[in-house]
Amino acid sequence: MLCLTDDPLDPPGWERFGGGHLFVFDLGRYLVRLGWRVDYITRLNAPSKRMYEDLGPLSSITRANVGPTEDLTPLALHSYFEEIVAAVRQMDFLQNPYDVIHSHNWLSGAVARRLISAVPVRHIHSILSLGRTRLALGEEATEGDGVRDRLELDVFLNADVLLTVAPSERNDLHKLYPEVKHDRVAVVPYGVDPQHFYPRPECPEDFVLRQARRSSQRRD
Repeated sequence: MLCLTDDPLDPPGWERFGGGHLFVFDLGRYLVRLGWRVDYITRLNAPSKRMYEDLGPLSSITRANVGPTEDLTPLALHSYFEEIVAAVRQMDFLQNPYDVIHSHNWLSGAVARRLISAVPVRHIHSILSLGRTRLALGEEATEGDGVRDRLELDVFLNADVLLTVAPSERNDLHKLYPEVKHDRVAVVPYGVDPQHFYPRPECPEDFVLRQARRSSQRRD
């Protein structure tokens, strides 16, 4: 599993991480329980972490030491792309007979395409976000948008399977990327535990009331 923008062992947190890396961790754990070998490849984002860790007899994590050892957004990492490709190519995991490389987010997908050019293997890509959607919503353009669009399109055209988390994301893919004419797109929704996650409140008062109810439930 290539998850180069987020370490799957990191906790979620306000203004730090979303839930994508937790999905990566849980999916890997599920596959290990089924008896599959799962190796995570990510980037070193803290100096206290180890470059390699065994996570059990069927799993490991390897971190590429590229760029500053701190959290960086995918767009901030685009300038390190060639260095990341070179670092991942030097890792011993490429010697293993893998069935699939599963990449998460556009940067990891682009690295996967480079690896597969040398080591033929099936490629599954979880989209997680679409660059053209961000721009279509009117968000400010950044220096890395052009690079992202070029790399994203290569992944979308050539991956064996593209995974979206909702029909709306699949529809956005077809609408905003008319170059992608194949139907190798699957919808696999994220699971949601209603005991922990709620719809976003419409006003601050709703949020306060809901948190109060959760606090009373804990006391019970």
